[in-house]
This record gives sequence, C-alpha cells and structure tokens, in this order.
Amino acid sequence: MPLTSTLTVINPHSGDGDDARTRQAVRRWQIRHGGRVSVVHFKDLQGWREQLVAHDFDAILAAGGDGTVNLVAQRMLDMQCDIPLGILPCGSANGLAVDLGYDSDLTKALDQLHRATPTPFDVIEFEGHGISLHLADLGLNAHVVRHFESVDTRGMGTYVTGALKALGNQPETTYHIRLDSGRQLEWCGQMLLFANARMYGTGATVNPGGDPTDGQFELCLIKKVNLLNMAKLSVRAFWGDIRESNHYKRVKCRHAEVRVEPPQCFQMDGELCGSVEHISAHLRAGALRLLLPERCSL
Repeated sequence: MPLTSTLTVINPHSGDGDDARTRQAVRRWQIRHGGRVSVVHFKDLQGWREQLVAHDFDAILAAGGDGTVNLVAQRMLDMQCDIPLGILPCGSANGLAVDLGYDSDLTKALDQLHRATPTPFDVIEFEGHGISLHLADLGLNAHVVRHFESVDTRGMGTYVTGALKALGNQPETTYHIRLDSGRQLEWCGQMLLFANARMYGTGATVNPGGDPTDGQFELCLIKKVNLLNMAKLSVRAFWGDIRESNHYKRVKCRHAEVRVEPPQCFQMDGELCGSVEHISAHLRAGALRLLLPERCSL
C-alpha cells in the first residue's frame, strides 16, 4: 500500500530514547517516496485529534515498543478511527512487530509499510483493563515483566534472571475458566496466556499457529514445572513445538471468564496491570486494520 500521507505517533521513551533519530528516519523516507508526514507525541491526544481533522492520512504509524502500539491502538478504537495502523519497532520489546515479520531496521520497516496490506486484525478486550493485540498473561511471565521494570538492564540475561526468581517464588495457581461455548475448565499451573498472536519478542513461540485475523484467541496453560522441565519447555518454545510438551495445553475461544486463585500478576503486551483475581476477556474480531508486511507468515 503506497503511503503518501502518514501520522507518526512517537514514544520518545521507547528503546534507546532517541526519538530524533526516529523522526529523521521517517522524514527522510517520506521525502524519498514523496508525500506528507506529520509527527505527534504519543501522549498528545489533542494533537492527534487536530491532525486527524486537518489531514486525510493513509496510515497511522506507532513508533515504539509493544506498549506504544497498544496505546495507539486503544486510542484509535476510542476515537472510532479506521485508518490503517502500521508499526515502527523502536522499543526495548517489539514482540508484535517480530511476530508479524517487521524488520528491526527502521528504514527497512518503513519500506515494508510502503508495500504492506491493510488487514482486519483481532483485538482481545479485558474488562476494566484495556486491550491486547499480542499476548497477555497471568503468572510467570507477568512476574518477569515486573522484574524488568524494577531494574535498569535489558536483554535475555535479565529475562532469565527474572524467570529464575519467579520459578522459585511463585505458587501453583488454579484457574477457574468459563468459555463462550459454556464449557467450564479448572486448570492448575504457573502461567495462563491469552494469546492473539504466536511468540514473545524473545522468539519463544508459545502459541504455534496463532492467527490474529481468525476471529478467535487461545488460552494457553503452562503447568507448574521445576527448573529442568522449564528448560525442556523453553527448548521446545524456541526450537521445536511447545504443543508436544506434557506441561502445556490450550483451547480456542471468543470469550473467557477466569477466576484466579490465589490472585496473580497480570500483564498485557508488556504493560503491568497489577494483581488480579478475575479476568473477563472478549474478542473484538477485525476491530483494527493493521498493515501487515509482505513476508508476514499468518
């Protein structure tokens, strides 16, 4: 889809915090292709509205990590804005961009957007919390996200350290689940995922075959495991098929009510939502139009 007029929403705190580099890359790219580019701060809601009234944009580009993409998408839904949404991966965590096949290089990602196709994209809405375009979860990974927010370092080493701490401290949780089909489940484990997509930004595929355009999402359970079994599970997630593990199960649905016992930490697209004892999740099928790269494997 050739882009001649774009509104780029930048989070200057994402990634290395160099929003000037992002602005320059966007402007150079737009000059090369011709057309108009407008840039606003991700918190400047009034600026968004003024730009949307003044111009007819081909696309809105979210420049940041998963949290920024989530915030931009939430505001677009709130404003009933149906302009296609594209992603410029500039954050410390770019899980959705990685999952969809966006290049980590800004210039290459912009070139991908110029050839991308607007596609109806599902969103999971959590009552009282917001939305998830990518992956939300209770338990283990949410505790790792909390660890990330408490330290200054990033990378795989920080993730492993956080995971080891969570493994040692987190009790087994019972998830009382009621699905839209009427089916009721009682699952016990260390982590429950609400998966719209397939993999975390680390490359771990926790929902193989997940498709955020199919009108449903997956509930995925990671059972309570010791360090050895977690290592085996991780190997399958990174280099095999996690569905082959006895410590994993999943079910497809469009709506789920989950009672959590005891209460657990909850995160959506890398953003912490605190400790919860109940989650109501509902799929909004095709709620957004997302620009998907040509090499997207959905």
